[in-house]
Amino acid sequence: MTVPLRGVETGPSNETYGPRSRVAILFLTVLSAITTFSNRHEYILHSQKDVYTELLWKSWKFLDSLNPISTKEFSSSSKNDLDIEKFGDCEQEESREHLEKVHFSEVFKSKFIHRNEWGAIEPRGKVNDLQKLPKYVIIIHSASTERALTENQCAAEVRSYQIYHMYNKGWSDIAYNFLIGEDGNVYEGRGWGKEGAHTLGHNKESIGICFIGNFEKRLPNQRALKAAKDLIRRGVEEGKIPTDFILKGHRDLRPNFLSPGECLYQGLQKWTFNHGK
Repeated sequence: MTVPLRGVETGPSNETYGPRSRVAILFLTVLSAITTFSNRHEYILHSQKDVYTELLWKSWKFLDSLNPISTKEFSSSSKNDLDIEKFGDCEQEESREHLEKVHFSEVFKSKFIHRNEWGAIEPRGKVNDLQKLPKYVIIIHSASTERALTENQCAAEVRSYQIYHMYNKGWSDIAYNFLIGEDGNVYEGRGWGKEGAHTLGHNKESIGICFIGNFEKRLPNQRALKAAKDLIRRGVEEGKIPTDFILKGHRDLRPNFLSPGECLYQGLQKWTFNHGK
């Protein structure tokens, strides 16, 4: 990517919802209300809650299938800006020849996708503020098996995480502060200055950044890696992260976890910033 992350870039959406989508949205609204009701009343059986949650999750997937994906050809003139990383058994799966055939809505441009843009629902409860600047920047992976390469696909994954965290885990909101897609965009989770629910025992002193995907056997693509690094640099520049922050993989603070995946974890050891450890 050659264009730096623009934290305030939102832009109007090119997508419109047709009649089927509007019906699906109405259905989701009713189903969400039922799910919320069931979680607040103890006499609703736990098994029923799981059924409602599963329906809600699958309904989001159905809604996404109704929406067109606006794409542009991947610019062949930009291929020299791509460096395929490889070390040990880890490699970015994409070759330059493959990348030239992939369609993306934004060519080499990272966007900051706000909550309302990816379709977040309101938190179920209070999301606490951090009482001090975060000591750690913690890198996580979602471990999802589906490969998300477009904005629509990434947004659908983020919505599914929020629903799972809120209605299966019982948390107030999506666990992460930010998420990184292989479309090269940053997705706002809880955001800056908010306590996450990603790393037990360290949520009050950290910012959690989750890469969408499973990076046990492969690396994130260059767009995702650059978007994450740009987000961290912007956080330092704007005073959201201290200059002496400590970069950690999820497993560093939760030793029994595989996250952020072996390949991404190896890659983190090569990350450098003007400040930070």
